[in-house]
Amino acid sequence: APLAVQFNDTSTGDPVSWLWDFGDGTTAADQNVTSTFTVPGVFPVTLTVANETGDEASAVQEITVEEPPEETPDVPPAVPLNASFIANVTEGFAPLDVQFNDTSTGDPVSWLWDFGDGSVSPEQNLTYTYVMPGLYPVTLTVANETGDEASAVENITVLVPPLNASFIATPPTGPAPLTVQFTDLSTGFPVDWFWEFGDGRNDTAQNPVHEYPEEGVYQVNLTVENATGVNDTAAGFVEVVS
Repeated sequence: APLAVQFNDTSTGDPVSWLWDFGDGTTAADQNVTSTFTVPGVFPVTLTVANETGDEASAVQEITVEEPPEETPDVPPAVPLNASFIANVTEGFAPLDVQFNDTSTGDPVSWLWDFGDGSVSPEQNLTYTYVMPGLYPVTLTVANETGDEASAVENITVLVPPLNASFIATPPTGPAPLTVQFTDLSTGFPVDWFWEFGDGRNDTAQNPVHEYPEEGVYQVNLTVENATGVNDTAAGFVEVVS
């Protein structure tokens, strides 16, 4: 329901009048008619015809009107939980900043990042800085509202930056005797330092203090070496005045 039915008279014997009783309290006098049944049920439809002499005849046929089917909302199929992410860089020199963006599907509601260096985070998207060279397996574990979990892993390679020797002397000039603080500013993860102070003395501390008792201009050399045996040298000058 509602059900519209077209009724067509097929009577014989030259009828001249027609009376339709649709079984729902409604009638019609047309030869052919359309009737609409608005409620469910079984309706005996009767057609009574008469000819010119007043003879009558009837025919009955049942019309069954069913309940309309219940409308069910369209529910999209559930998307399975799948963990995935992208990193804006996967290799570079230390210190390396990496932007991690979650691209998981299946409506995750929680995130756990393991950066492979002992650090973790529950943020969905974040930037993380690797300060030391190494190979780091990054794992993202996501969970949905029902407690299902999924994980994805990608490696981040942090390279040793080129070794570059550098230092400052504080103060770089002054009257004798002059005590100078040397501060190593080298990059590239040096592990050994060798200072030549220009007066015949040297030191292997990273940030030594050296005293110049006599006036003069001294060339200071700092040679640094990294764990792979690569070395680099930087030179500077200290001036001691009278």
